[in-house]
Amino acid sequence: MQGEVGIVEEFRAKWKLHQTSYCFLATVISPKGEPNFTEHERVREFEPLWVNPEEALKLLTLGQTTDYEERFIEERDHTLLAKALSLTPKL
Repeated sequence: MQGEVGIVEEFRAKWKLHQTSYCFLATVISPKGEPNFTEHERVREFEPLWVNPEEALKLLTLGQTTDYEERFIEERDHTLLAKALSLTPKL
């Protein structure tokens, strides 16, 4: 399945930020490139982990972080991935 999954709007009062994220299902048509991490991510030694969507949802447990920004990212990604899985037919 391909197409729109949904839209998440975040309101971060601490920074007076309103962010809109759009999520789509798509098919990979070429090899994956190298990640382009920020300095913050490099210092924290981020690295990609390629897993199937069901495993990704298991790994993305809510409440893993106490960081203000990361809590929004965690909830957004969990919500969008759960929605995408609900739209995807089981093979």
